[in-house]
Parts: sequence; C-alpha cells; structure tokens
Amino acid sequence: MNVPPLPTWKCHKIVCAAVIVAISASGELTLEHAHTGEYINIQPDNAWLEKHQPRAGGYFVQYEDGYCSYSPKEAFESGYALNVGTGIVKNLEGPEPVSEPIGPATREITSHKVNGLNEALKIEALDEVGEGGACHLYQISGFNSETNRSDPFKSRYGKPADHSTVLFQNGPIANPGGVAFGANGISNESLLAIVADRLECFQDGPYKCRENALALTKIQEAMMWLQRRTNERIRRGVEGTSKV
Repeated sequence: MNVPPLPTWKCHKIVCAAVIVAISASGELTLEHAHTGEYINIQPDNAWLEKHQPRAGGYFVQYEDGYCSYSPKEAFESGYALNVGTGIVKNLEGPEPVSEPIGPATREITSHKVNGLNEALKIEALDEVGEGGACHLYQISGFNSETNRSDPFKSRYGKPADHSTVLFQNGPIANPGGVAFGANGISNESLLAIVADRLECFQDGPYKCRENALALTKIQEAMMWLQRRTNERIRRGVEGTSKV
C-alpha cells in the first residue's frame, strides 16, 4: 500500500500494568510489581483468557476506565516507560486493588547454608506442590545488587535487585489427549548446566581446585542420569506428557 508521509503522534495514556511471571493451569496470572517486587495473583475469567491468550513475559494492562487487556512484552515496552509513582494493579471485578502476594512460602530451604554469601541467601518455595509432588516457583533473597556490575535491572527498574525468581516448567509440554502447556518454565537440567558452566570456568582460571573438580563431576553425573530418564521416556513415547 502506497502511503504518503503522515504526521507522527505520541501516546499520552497512563495505564496500570505488571509483567506476567507465571500462568497456572487454571489461567491464574502471577504478576510482579515493578516497584515493590511483590507478587500479585489475578484470576481472569475464561472469556478474558480466550480473548487475550496471555503469555508469561507479557504484560497485564488495566486502563483508566477499568478495561483490562494483555500486551506482548515487545509491544508494551516499546510504547510505555515505568512511572515513578507507585501505581496499583486493580482487580478484574472492580476498582478494589489487589495487594496480596502469592502467599507465605510453603517452606524455606537451608541445605545451601554454610557461611558468607550462602548464609545470607534465603531460599523459599513460593507455591504449593503440583501433581508430580514438586514446587515450581522459588525465590532467592537476602542480597543487594547495587555493586553487581552484571545486574540488568538497575537500568530497567531504577533500583538494584534484592531477590531472584526461579520458575520451573509447570505441566506437560505436549500431552496428546490432554492439556498441553508448551514450554512455560525452566528445567532441572538447565540449572545444572549453568552451575556446570560456572565450575568449568573456575577450573580454567585462578580458582581451580580439587573440590570444584569433584563437584563438577557429580553435576555432570546428575545431568547424565536426568538425560537418561528423558531418553527412556522418549523411547516409551511418554516424554512431554503427564503419563508415568
């Protein structure tokens, strides 16, 4: 279509919005408040879910007239910048704000504690166990990234990070005859791959030691067993499903 030069326009809308960090099997959205870092749960109705097809990483958006919508990450961040005000995310049912986080941690994990950094870090499981008996959402807090040169959030949110969230796959990726969720979180293997990479780098540098070498060997062994389980499920034709 041949379009002549047209005048440019700048959007002046102010919206309430939060990034969607997780979507449960029932369609409940878990949002992260950009100012406080708190998690907020919202349960849209089925009509809203079918219309907007939200995805984790995109934004739940509420306009000044109360209308609620969804925007993909790229589209939203190219058109909006975070306001310095506090802002709230409102309930789909009306004007009352939703201020409750996901809820108290189901349990705290302490097996990493020894001293120094690990003693300061607090690990919490933030959701109830799923069908397989495991949790899917974890939070690590107890640090301040002000001096961390690798922190990307200081420029994005205007403040250093004080927690990190780990979201695991929740539900089968491909489930013939049942509900399929696609890839919606990380795997055990992906976390092991990160730790293995760090140890391999340490072993190539000035911090090379026998303890790191042994730890790396055990992580590689753990990866081997997990991949063996996956390959066996592929052989039986049940990988990516909820079948045992």
